[in-house]
Formats: sequence, C-alpha cells, structure tokens
Amino acid sequence: MKITDQEYSLFKNFIKEHCGISLGENKKYLLETRLGSLIAQNGCKTFTEFYYKLKNSTPRADLHTLFIDSITTNETLWFRDKYPFKILEEKLFPQYKEEILSGQRKEINIWSAGCSTGQEPYSIAIIAFDFFNSQKDKNIYLGKINILATDISNRVLSIASLGKYDDIAINRGMPQKYLDSYFKKDKNQWILDEKIKKLVQFKTINFKNPTNIQKTFDIIFLRNVIIYFSDELKQKLIDSLANILSPKGFLFLGTGETASGYSSKFDIIDEMGAIYYKVKKS
Repeated sequence: MKITDQEYSLFKNFIKEHCGISLGENKKYLLETRLGSLIAQNGCKTFTEFYYKLKNSTPRADLHTLFIDSITTNETLWFRDKYPFKILEEKLFPQYKEEILSGQRKEINIWSAGCSTGQEPYSIAIIAFDFFNSQKDKNIYLGKINILATDISNRVLSIASLGKYDDIAINRGMPQKYLDSYFKKDKNQWILDEKIKKLVQFKTINFKNPTNIQKTFDIIFLRNVIIYFSDELKQKLIDSLANILSPKGFLFLGTGETASGYSSKFDIIDEMGAIYYKVKKS
C-alpha cells in the first residue's frame, strides 16, 4: 500500500502533535512499511481511511496504542556506548556511597527515559547492584536505589517488565561476567535475576504530554531519544529536565545528541570518554 504526499502530510502532523516525533520529508517508506498490516487489520483500504479512523478514536483507545507501537523506533542494546556506565561505576556511585555513609544522602533516584525493552535500565541496575553489593554493609545501599524506566510504547514496556530475553537480544552488548552472574537460561530465554528486576519500576510516559513527575532525580538517562523530536520539543523537554534533577543532578544524552542550543541550564562535562551534563548552580 502506497501513501500519497497529502496522506503523508496528515500523518506527519498527527505524529508530531501526539508523540512529538518529527518525521522528515523522506520517510514515506517508513509509514508504508510499519502501518500496512495495522491498516489492513482495521479494515481500511487507504491511508486516508485509516487516518480518520485513528483521528476519531480517543487518545487512550487501543488503536492509538497500536499506532504508537507501530511508528516508534525501539533500537536498544545492553551497556550502550559503555562510557556512561563506566562513569556510574567509577565516579557517581562511589560519590553517592560516601554521601549515604555521611548522612548527606537518603536515596539514589535514576530515570531511564525512553527505555524501550529494558536493556538500559537493567544495565544501570546491574552496575548499581554489582557496585553496592561488593561494599561492606551492602544492605544499607541496596535498599536506597530507585530506577524509574519509562517509554511511550506499552508493548515494549510489557516486554521489559518480564526481564526475559532471547539469544539475539542478550548478545547485543551483554558482558559474559554479568550474564553469568545475573541471568539463568531456561530453554530459549535468558531470565534476569529478581534482585536486579526489583530495582526498576516501569511506567508509560509520553514526552509530548508527560504525566507530572513529582520525584527529583540524581541522574537522568535520555539517550538516543531526542534525535526523533522537533527542535521545539527538544528545548521544552531539556529545560524541564533541569527542574526535576537535583541541584547536583546529571543528564546523559546519546552520542551525537546535545543539550547545547536547546537549554542554558546545564554545564558540559567531558571525561572518561563521554560528554554529559550537570545542572548549573542557581
């Protein structure tokens, strides 16, 4: 099924309005590929017919959910780019450990925003557990780790919450030492240890119309997400993150992504092979 220029314009505007995702002029093939089966399943013969069916359904309807699941990109892997996790292990978690011991810190709050099928938040959880579990009086620390993992797609969140992965998913970045320590093989699936799973809470959030988040975070991972957004949404989102990060909070973006030009509320840190951001002192 082919999409016309007019139909593509309708869907492009609809996607930007409801998801914040900005499609370029050369992405017609993407909609043709990803929506073809969904259009047929809903008894529609053209993109126009499906568009009006989608537009006339409520935002919380199953059709909206299926549409979002179809058009969102869920590329992910374990310990992606390595350097952010090295910074957690070698700099931030040791710092937080000392702050907990001295009574300056009560807990560690981390947000994995745009978590897809769970590889990123579980990678964070593995690094956190592995570090704090090796410390004296480890139970003091392990009960203070809170990781919120969010995505717009209910489908990928349902996969993530299971903590079960096939060989293909596991082999995308999982170091052998962590595979041996925190997974068990059951037939054709690798099952994540419950002590890692319980560190992570999953929740549906649409960055275009986000649910109010009351918690303040020490670290936010928003990696390989904003590349899909319009400049307007990038500015709004990155500015808002500065307001929910702690005064000494850190923001990690993906390789090739930047907060510069979209917000003046962050200082750049360049160390250990990575660039990340710290909230400016007020």
